[in-house]
Amino acid sequence: MEYRILVVDDEREIRDILFRALTRLGGFHVETADSAEDALQKIEKSRFELVLTDLKMPEMDGLQLVTEIAKSKPEILTVLMTGHGTIDSALEAMKQGASDYIMKPINLDEIIIRLQRILNERQRFVRLRDFADQLERANQELRKIDMMKSEFVSVASHELRTPLAAIKNAVQLILKGKTGEINENQAKFLSMAERNIDRLTHILNSLLNLSKIESGRIEMNFESVPLKRVIELTAASLRPQADVKSIQIVAEVPQQPLSVYGDQDKIEQILTNLIGNAIKFTPEGGQILITAEPSKGGGESQRDMIAVSVKDTGI
Repeated sequence: MEYRILVVDDEREIRDILFRALTRLGGFHVETADSAEDALQKIEKSRFELVLTDLKMPEMDGLQLVTEIAKSKPEILTVLMTGHGTIDSALEAMKQGASDYIMKPINLDEIIIRLQRILNERQRFVRLRDFADQLERANQELRKIDMMKSEFVSVASHELRTPLAAIKNAVQLILKGKTGEINENQAKFLSMAERNIDRLTHILNSLLNLSKIESGRIEMNFESVPLKRVIELTAASLRPQADVKSIQIVAEVPQQPLSVYGDQDKIEQILTNLIGNAIKFTPEGGQILITAEPSKGGGESQRDMIAVSVKDTGI
């Protein structure tokens, strides 16, 4: 890539020397300006990667030029040329946005090397910035797709739950003999269908909850929860699954009331998941033990907590 450099100096001899050196030795495309005002006009009309300017110039000096370029064309690099007596001004220029300063008298080899280094660093920065922009666009697209996925899961879960509920009601009516007498074999297959409907409903509920968590829409309804009753009802609802594998579900809960402050639906869901996993990984004829007791932890935060555990004889 051929870098375009604008040399700004009110002395014609300095401009000519830098023009020849930077063009022939550095391989840059170079243009010159004899004042800061002339330089500002040129950068409005043409593209430059770097402006190399003298500090001491009549009317607008190099420091003012650096400041103006930083405001109007921040993508253009600026390098200040200064004498020994104006080092403070050069440092001030760095604060205003200059990329570097070069002390006079000028060493042509040094100036070419330093300008090349500055421009190469800028090019690397531009590539990194472009790469970061691409990553950001990709992330935005992924977030958009993720939102679409969550919305689809939410809508699909809602839409599928209604017909599933209707199917389950119909199956239960047939099992109860409301539509006529059924034989043992028919009852067996209908019970199997009912269990799979419950399984599919559980999967849909899990997808719906996942969708709510990912979108930050999950709601918690805190209240006093009768933990003993919740454990017993959850265990009872899962016993038909356990009976298929001859697994015994035992709930050892103290007789005295155990109330906790929480979201009953979420507690039931957690218990359902734990007991369901225990059924899945417990071999036939095994046992699942559910216990609930005051926490034995010694910390202040655990003093009023209840420890619930689900233990099985599986892997």
